[in-house]
Amino acid sequence: MRGKRSAPRGGGGKESGPTVDKRRVRAYIEGVARKLASPKRPRAYGYVRVSTSKQVEEGGSLEAQRETIARHCVLSGYDLAGMAEDAGISGGKGEDGRPGLREALDAVRARRADVLVCCHADRLARSVDEAGHIRVEVRRAGGRVDVVAEVKDDPIRQAVDRMLAELERIRTSQRMAAWNAQRRAKGLPAGPPPFGSRIGEDGRLEPEPSEAPIVERILGRRAEGATLRAIAGELNGAGIPSPTGKAWNQQTIANIVRRAGA
Repeated sequence: MRGKRSAPRGGGGKESGPTVDKRRVRAYIEGVARKLASPKRPRAYGYVRVSTSKQVEEGGSLEAQRETIARHCVLSGYDLAGMAEDAGISGGKGEDGRPGLREALDAVRARRADVLVCCHADRLARSVDEAGHIRVEVRRAGGRVDVVAEVKDDPIRQAVDRMLAELERIRTSQRMAAWNAQRRAKGLPAGPPPFGSRIGEDGRLEPEPSEAPIVERILGRRAEGATLRAIAGELNGAGIPSPTGKAWNQQTIANIVRRAGA
């Protein structure tokens, strides 16, 4: 009597394949990213975020974002310095309402990280204004933002970057104009001090010891009847540095003479 034959695989049966422990894979990738440390490699700080409590409980979105960021750091040659998260917090909130975002920005501000990395632009912020604020803050600190899902030559992103750069230039100009106006109202000199002078502790101009002798030489030679061209040539021949770091010229000499009232 023959024994019973095992039921053949296939057909209606379901064959189980090998399973992958995603948490172990993620931990391995993050470990590799941290171990490949070198002083010359940019340091990155990851930022992940989910909005709903359901996503927080399931954890899938946060985990996927972490894996993507860690993989991006490995492929980009970054050292992964840390990973910040905001779980169940809306992307419409600013830095004050998102502890994880503040942690990541503080890491860049403190020069503990050179790159802020996130998976998608909407993980970083839900509004154009907030996204712009974050990018400007990172840029001010000397860092940059990497959004993994973005294409680097995306014309929309390039246009936004140009707009933010122009906005920052305008704001800087406005701040300087307001600062100069306040100094003028107090009777103090506005703008950078002229060559030969510096701003003293009382906010007023005083001679700059390293430059005042050069101004005296220029004024003395001018009083002797030397031409502007001749004075510039003498200073260049003596290897004396100019206010601009370039060669002395007639216009630079004329500005110094005019300010002195000579």
